[in-house]
Amino acid sequence: MALFGDSVPAWLARDSAASFDRTDVLVVNGAREACDAMVDMPVARDRVGKELSPPSDCEAWDTWYPKVLDDFGQSADLAVLMLGQAPALDHFVNGSWVAPCQSIDWYLADVQQRIEYLRSRDIPVVFALPAVLGSKSRFAVPDDYAQRMTCIRERLAPWLADLGVPTIDLNDVLCPAGDCEALRTVDGVHVDAEHAREVLDWVIDSALASV
Repeated sequence: MALFGDSVPAWLARDSAASFDRTDVLVVNGAREACDAMVDMPVARDRVGKELSPPSDCEAWDTWYPKVLDDFGQSADLAVLMLGQAPALDHFVNGSWVAPCQSIDWYLADVQQRIEYLRSRDIPVVFALPAVLGSKSRFAVPDDYAQRMTCIRERLAPWLADLGVPTIDLNDVLCPAGDCEALRTVDGVHVDAEHAREVLDWVIDSALASV
């Protein structure tokens, strides 16, 4: 199983490594901190208007994904994309600042190309719908963080269904009983280290069951 995405899956893999003892699956970690890997990601701005760009070592997916898969040395049986949080901030698209409840079409076009690439390598794709953020995500995301993520989720779900991409819903594990703070007490975005293994196991089990 190849796992792709930003710091959310990257930290899951990192914090689960010491205790990971499963023999039914080998996880190839292609996730990178602070790196969604969109090609030509538009500049973003945080809640106070500070402009943000990906770090200099963030490689676009059209370079990074082939590198991960080729270095693995054999075909992956499944790819899990844990994406969709990047559009939570406003992005400067075609000369205007665009919030996620206005549009994420600029982002979907790139995600579709990733899906088509993985399928061209005969690798089935599962998409993990991003969970609604916790309140501490307001260190970067505006106060309407929950609405922003809801707009992203509501746009992603039917779009992925039209593409025939199976989905798993991270809300089911990261917002137990509607509490989106429970497992992300530090910053409302990343899973607390002590819960990483259980969440990663859920992701693996749910992804395997979806295909």
